[in-house]
Amino acid sequence: MKKKITILLLMISICLIGTQQLKSQSVIQGTIETLDDKPLQFANVLLLKSADSSLVKGVISDTSGKYSFKNNQNGNYLITATFTGMRQVYSQSFEITSDKKAINAGILYLGNGNVQLKDVTVAVKKPMFEQKIDRVVINVKNSVTDAGGTALDVLEKSPGVTVNRQGNLIAINGKNGVVVMINGKITYMPIDAVVQFLAATSADNIEKIELITTPPAKYDAEGNAGYINIVLIHNPYEGISGSYFINAGYGKKELGAAGINFNYRSAKINMYGNYGFKYDHYLQPTTGFTQFTNAGNTIANSSFANRNAIQQVQNVRAGIDYQLDTATIIGVLIGGYISHWKMTANNGATVSKNGVTDTTVSTVNSEVNQWDNLLANLNFQHTFKLGKVIYFDANYIYYKDNNPNTYSNTYYDNAMQFLLQDELKSGK
Repeated sequence: MKKKITILLLMISICLIGTQQLKSQSVIQGTIETLDDKPLQFANVLLLKSADSSLVKGVISDTSGKYSFKNNQNGNYLITATFTGMRQVYSQSFEITSDKKAINAGILYLGNGNVQLKDVTVAVKKPMFEQKIDRVVINVKNSVTDAGGTALDVLEKSPGVTVNRQGNLIAINGKNGVVVMINGKITYMPIDAVVQFLAATSADNIEKIELITTPPAKYDAEGNAGYINIVLIHNPYEGISGSYFINAGYGKKELGAAGINFNYRSAKINMYGNYGFKYDHYLQPTTGFTQFTNAGNTIANSSFANRNAIQQVQNVRAGIDYQLDTATIIGVLIGGYISHWKMTANNGATVSKNGVTDTTVSTVNSEVNQWDNLLANLNFQHTFKLGKVIYFDANYIYYKDNNPNTYSNTYYDNAMQFLLQDELKSGK
């Protein structure tokens, strides 16, 4: 009975390894004001890593000039704030530790730059975040911080958006049930397929993302938590245009992405399409430790996991719109993606009693997650003389998830002598 309880503790330890980092989450808060001590609303506030100034998360200051960043991991950070027509400012670097989870960044003051120039060239640059009456607009195009990323990466850094990759959930302002649209058209896929689709969509093909918290009447009532509208890059002018991108890097492992998009527009025809490929090889080392007292005995459980994962994603989309007359447009769209993720993990856990090793388990976990998706859309739009519009959409969607998972467990006693071995397989 004792061995069964010990082995159960070991298995629970391995399952909880991924949750250990939650203990280090924290809250960062502060205020944005003008030089005359007035709160500044709608300022762009970005949380950056001190080491390389890479973007972690972005928010917009509220009516009191206040902002906050929640659920942050341990590390060194700094904050920068911007507002149209004002100089960008930075905070001092600060550190989040397990003992210091609440950070007050104080007040950042934004002011106009008083520089006199003989010759002036005006260049307008859109802010990363724009607050509209019913939505927040994230200007993705030409954003250095989003280059090489995906639509899901952008959403993770966006104000009010929570992304749970493991649970395949997306929430706006804490509410689940978000509806995702592409160029104003609802995807009509379940949320787990939508998350995979966004992870397969390159940010380099995106013009902007709209977070619509107060949707207009023309949208379905099902989006009670809000809508996310992803607007892809297009060319409104006649002729042929296109672009391509390619990037690569190496951190602990290699990664890279490439893609192309095109657009052809004439008086009555608009043809468009894009293709993207992403490769990401990454390591995820984690450790965990728990300890409790039972009947005068101190029971400790230490664990580790070293995950080695590779993800390859391909995404394609092509369509054509034909203008029957000045008020009527008919269009056809096809697209799809293939996402292949495989992972091998070496895990281990040890239970000790009063400082003496009791039982050890070694686990090799192999997992594959293959997503295949195909979609087709036929759409019709007619605008009446009074300005009212009627829409018609017919959609076909196919998706499949193949997710086999294997755990091979080997158990040892306190002298590291073999006890037993088992294998657990699951999938969907």
